[in-house]
Amino acid sequence: MQWRWPWRTGPGARPPPPPPPPPPPQGRRWRHLDTCQLKTVLVADVPRVQCPEHGVVTIRVPWAEPGSGFTALFEALVINWLKVASISAVADRLRLSWNAVDGIPAGAGCPGGRGAIGRG
Repeated sequence: MQWRWPWRTGPGARPPPPPPPPPPPQGRRWRHLDTCQLKTVLVADVPRVQCPEHGVVTIRVPWAEPGSGFTALFEALVINWLKVASISAVADRLRLSWNAVDGIPAGAGCPGGRGAIGRG
């Protein structure tokens, strides 16, 4: 977003107007299983609550792990495909980056990342 200040000089000059407010948050997004070969993204406004121990936190959603950009079902699909295919093949099929696919097993609690999945 760019904002140009309409500076004026001379007699009767007024200060420039303030910039417009930032747009409201559009909710959190998670990649979900494709629907009829169409990319599906789940969007939700997740409430924030006051925790006595951690301060203001976002509540945990039932469809995804904290901090993940993918639903749990999508992560399970990726992990199952990684058992029989390379990271590049899975990334191509799911229209993801190589880094996104490589990070899913580690984020899903697989110790040691992809090597812990094995092929079997």
